[in-house]
Amino acid sequence: MDMQNWKAPGIDNYREIQALGLESHVAEIDTYGFTVVPPEKAAPAGFADKLRDAVIRHTRSQDGADAHINVLEKERRPVDGEHLFHTVGRDPVFREATVSPAGYVLAAHILGASLRIYQSSSILKASKILPVPMHCDSISVPPPLPPWCATCNVTWILSDYTKENGALFMVPGSHRLQRHPTLAEQPKSIGGQGSDDNVVPIVAKAGSICVFTGNTWHGAFGKDNDSTRVSYATIYCRTFVMPAEDFSDVTDEMIAPHGDRFARLVWRNKWQGYGKEGPRQELLALSGPSTQSPFG
Repeated sequence: MDMQNWKAPGIDNYREIQALGLESHVAEIDTYGFTVVPPEKAAPAGFADKLRDAVIRHTRSQDGADAHINVLEKERRPVDGEHLFHTVGRDPVFREATVSPAGYVLAAHILGASLRIYQSSSILKASKILPVPMHCDSISVPPPLPPWCATCNVTWILSDYTKENGALFMVPGSHRLQRHPTLAEQPKSIGGQGSDDNVVPIVAKAGSICVFTGNTWHGAFGKDNDSTRVSYATIYCRTFVMPAEDFSDVTDEMIAPHGDRFARLVWRNKWQGYGKEGPRQELLALSGPSTQSPFG
């Protein structure tokens, strides 16, 4: 079927999805709420190694107190491990990861063409690590969660993921429940009272990416061995969502190699945040497509 001349919300993005051979991953996202893209489809050979090395280098060189969560007692951390935040302001490889085609087009399928970056971060987990409680990334969104999702997560798996190494887990189809998990539903495998029947560990090779919607229930297993688990995550959001990060330090020089797509991702053309002068109408007009379709 020739779709070259079709005009509809999401069509251009779907053409990119087809060109990358990711159609089956779209079906998995829509059906299960998540997908895992293998290394050979996720990025060119060597990119994940560069990304992993940058995560380790910047994590080891930062002041341990730079991130508030890093100085909390382990039991008080919502996610155990060494955290690195606002990564797009730190290294070119982090910025490249946010516009890497496979992850980007799947995120745009979930959130539409006007998606932005909500948060860019990494976690390094060495030695014994506590599990991450089951949750979803629709932060501060009351139920019922919108079926079109306000956020999505693209996680680069930068070390081999197994259940024993503290892999992510997902609950397939949970995005369709349109609510947050309850305390009673926390799975037994991470110390809760709920069933493990629907909990699926994300077993994947280093260099894979896991893409999941903001409504999908997920968490991570604990880790008792000496392996080092490395991941890099970009949470994207719709244009009406207030970002978790301040991108005002992202310079023109940082944006230039990645063009208009990255400029939009770091909120360069936002209409929000005005003062007495009011909103700039040419920027406000850019939000028009997002009000007409979930794919706009």
